[in-house]
Amino acid sequence: MSSQSTEQSQEPPDARVFERGDWVAAGVAGLIALAIYFVTLAPTVTLEQSGAFAVAGQYCGVGRVPGYPLWHILAKCFISIFSFVRYRGCPNPAWATNFMSAVFGALSCGMVGLLTARLARAVSRTSECREKACAVAVAAGIVCATGNAMWSQSVITETHTLTLFLILMFLATSLVWMMRPGRACAFAMAAAFGLGLAQSHMVVLLIPALVLALLLARPRLCLEFCIANLLLWVTPALLFNTPYGNEWCLVALEGSAVLVLLLALLWSSDRSTLLGMVLLIAIGVSFYAYLPLASEGGAPMQFGYPRTWEGFRHTVMRGQYERIAPSNIFSLLFLKQLGWYLRLLSHQHVLPFVLLALFPLVRICRLRGTCRKWWVVFGVAFLMFSVVLIAGASPKGDIQDSFIQKAKFIPSFAMLSILVGLGLMTALDRLEGLTTRE
Repeated sequence: MSSQSTEQSQEPPDARVFERGDWVAAGVAGLIALAIYFVTLAPTVTLEQSGAFAVAGQYCGVGRVPGYPLWHILAKCFISIFSFVRYRGCPNPAWATNFMSAVFGALSCGMVGLLTARLARAVSRTSECREKACAVAVAAGIVCATGNAMWSQSVITETHTLTLFLILMFLATSLVWMMRPGRACAFAMAAAFGLGLAQSHMVVLLIPALVLALLLARPRLCLEFCIANLLLWVTPALLFNTPYGNEWCLVALEGSAVLVLLLALLWSSDRSTLLGMVLLIAIGVSFYAYLPLASEGGAPMQFGYPRTWEGFRHTVMRGQYERIAPSNIFSLLFLKQLGWYLRLLSHQHVLPFVLLALFPLVRICRLRGTCRKWWVVFGVAFLMFSVVLIAGASPKGDIQDSFIQKAKFIPSFAMLSILVGLGLMTALDRLEGLTTRE
């Protein structure tokens, strides 16, 4: 076994997960992406939901169901900071929210670079690969930044770049957790997931990845975590849609919270870690209290009237939209939808870049130890934001629907950018091997 393989299977317990070069690559990728977005940033309000979100951010309202409370709080901060920006002499809060999308889009590209740099060192066959890893990480960040869907959502007022940043934060913290399964890493992973829930309902697709990351690192903690959240969230959720939801939800929530505390104190093998993770996720969910408070404020932009129980339920449960009708995964229609996704994927990047994502798959399968386990988590996350999301969104395939649906798949495009970076690393290793032989 080579020295590199030994490093992949048994890393020193005091080794850092992310080295200085990884952070440098992430910073360079993020700055390049921010420069691209800043130069092409929309100067003021645009079409679609831009006006509604900008007004809701300025006056602390609700721009669209299911609420996006974290986005609205951050939007108010950005509008306050950049209140001096004018457009033809008039106040221009839309520029601040446009710039907010650019900032979180750039941070997302930086996270792509960070993950790519770390993973490139793991899949490389050469011992001296840090410079190449930094180079391919910057390339992966630029590939992510210049994707059609990613760029389109990073220069206007929208919520998708913040959602993507929190999803990538979860993937990064899950990698750190699996390599160093300590209390602080568990808290970081739970915080990323909780804040993601405060941002978008799409983050629930990370639940299988979260459970799997806990299971592969600490099975006992995973079991306790699942039972605790089952008691704390599932019971109230089941009663949420009942005719007696107003009264019984509160009773179930309080009773479940007591059971969780008893479980943590009497049965848990790591009380502090379990309680901390549950508390951090609960803090993320508590951001939805912003909705009734914002509605009481009388802002000019209010979707769903969440100050009442019926209005709050209507907003959080996406009552404005039609019910989700998942596609039958065993039907011909679903195969056509998969083909639609592949065509959408090919439109995001030049085709050779997409093919590069296939190169590192063989090396990933040969990895051992923690890296291989994390790739299982990564694969599950990618499937959830691609195949499962296709089934849930059930795209129609026409031009108008494709224009609306493509933004939902930005997380899978970003994950593909990581694979593209690793494909570049594999190609460089191959070229270096051929040069050495000659």
